Amino acid sequence: MALEIHLKAFEGPLDLLLYLIEKNKVDIYDIPIFEITQQYIEYLQEMEKMNMDIASEFIVMAATLINIKARMLLPVEKTDDEEEEDPREALVRRLVEFQRYKTAAGRLKGMLADPDRLIITRTPETIRGERPVPSVKSLLEPVQLEELYELCRRAILIQEESFDDVRAGFKTVEHEEYTVEEKIDSLFHMLNLLQKVSFYQLRHESHSKTETITFFQAMLELARMNLVTLSQDGLFQDIIMKQKSGDEENKEDGTTE
Repeated sequence: MALEIHLKAFEGPLDLLLYLIEKNKVDIYDIPIFEITQQYIEYLQEMEKMNMDIASEFIVMAATLINIKARMLLPVEKTDDEEEEDPREALVRRLVEFQRYKTAAGRLKGMLADPDRLIITRTPETIRGERPVPSVKSLLEPVQLEELYELCRRAILIQEESFDDVRAGFKTVEHEEYTVEEKIDSLFHMLNLLQKVSFYQLRHESHSKTETITFFQAMLELARMNLVTLSQDGLFQDIIMKQKSGDEENKEDGTTE
């Protein structure tokens, strides 16, 4: 069979060998080493005529093919204990492995060209011992009508007992906002009318916990500004706030009038 040379770029010597095997339609496990070696060398010679660079690995493969060809020409002494080793066996293993990787690379290239093929689906396996979903009829079959009535009655009673008449009367919930500055002004107004202000009294007159906390923050801020004094007789006792007089402020500053 005449060799038709196609000077295409091969990835390596194994790629070229695989191309020649497929072109000649021969069995990869029974390579006609004489014909394939001759075609391989002719391909390298054609590359030399066209001044194409030949990689060293192509030359090494050519030497390997010639070595296999020579070993197959030599007579082999057969023994009863040892089996005759085929010189092509190592090369065949390399070709089969290369063919496997080349096929996988071609599939991946095709998947990258088609984004839809990148989605890999897998049918879930049937779980052993999985029970089918029971029907409502089979679930209610052992239940008596009296039992259903009793369960329904208990559910209604629980719902009625959990009903809160007070909370049910509220239609909307209003969010109250208080600022420390507003409460400072309120405290100054109280101090102008009264000599002292009780925190317990503020807490009692507050509309919410938020307002009580804001009052407390305002008292602390006034004390930090050195405008009032805070006193407490004991732990958890009432906090009394009084406005500082001019004499007290001058004493603390170390000055006298």
